[in-house]
Amino acid sequence: MHIETEAKFEIEPAELGAIRARFLKLGAIPVSGPDTEENQLFDYADGRLARSGCALRIRSYAGQSLLTFKGPVQSDPLLKKREEIETLLEGGEALKSILGRLGLVVSFDYRKTREIMRYQKGSEVFQICFDQTPVGCFVEIEGSGEGIKQLAADFGWTHFITKSYIDLYQERQ
Repeated sequence: MHIETEAKFEIEPAELGAIRARFLKLGAIPVSGPDTEENQLFDYADGRLARSGCALRIRSYAGQSLLTFKGPVQSDPLLKKREEIETLLEGGEALKSILGRLGLVVSFDYRKTREIMRYQKGSEVFQICFDQTPVGCFVEIEGSGEGIKQLAADFGWTHFITKSYIDLYQERQ
């Protein structure tokens, strides 16, 4: 079982270039993007996955599609931690048909522009995502809890966002 640990930090769109440049100067390596990322969340008509804190998502980005199951968020005041099971998809449209036959429907869909970098600090490896959305510009960091906290401190970020993009979209639109 993989536990994803992440935090988001909202930045001003005008800051994006300088923050990106700072990560590059520190040795971050561009992995993909910027590219449009499309996300479709699936749930039963009664919303039982969302009510249980779980999510089933198909994400399309950089020519690939992934099916992801996310378990309930674990309690942490600063970081978002949850079980994540993910697999690469072939035939995403066929899978959507299968999910439909199982009674799942698209409960929410959204897009964002995402750029992904890999950053290593000592033995710790981070995934850094620069996300431009209709509801704000964010830097999302995945790694260990202590590593994320230290990296946030290095950048002077103190406001940890643990909400999902779905929550942010629903609050801000």
